[in-house]
Amino acid sequence: MGDQAMKRFALLCIGLLAGLQVVQARQEPPKTPLEAGIKLVQDGAFERALLALDPVVRDLSLKSGETVSLVRAHVYLGVAYVGLEQEAAARRQFKEAIDLDPKLQLEAREFSPRVLRVFEAARKGK
Repeated sequence: MGDQAMKRFALLCIGLLAGLQVVQARQEPPKTPLEAGIKLVQDGAFERALLALDPVVRDLSLKSGETVSLVRAHVYLGVAYVGLEQEAAARRQFKEAIDLDPKLQLEAREFSPRVLRVFEAARKGK
């Protein structure tokens, strides 16, 4: 490899590393226990997500004015249960969310077809 090629390669490596550092700097840690639990679900750490989200649901259930957060907590608990292949438990969580927000819909761009199927089964009472 010639000197010019080596310089270009070194500059490319430096640019990639700098870009990686910018991306890492933009990833802020979760600000709330609910956000932390959701992040665990999104990362596929379903068992850890259950441990994180279960107390969130208990805490939010005791507070008034937290319906939106409580619905999200139930939804992501349901998603974690789907990920662990515990569909009956997932349906219970989704049913809790639907009871709190009867118009609740899950977006296909955000959730897997399997999650959507179990969610709709919960809506229909199956």
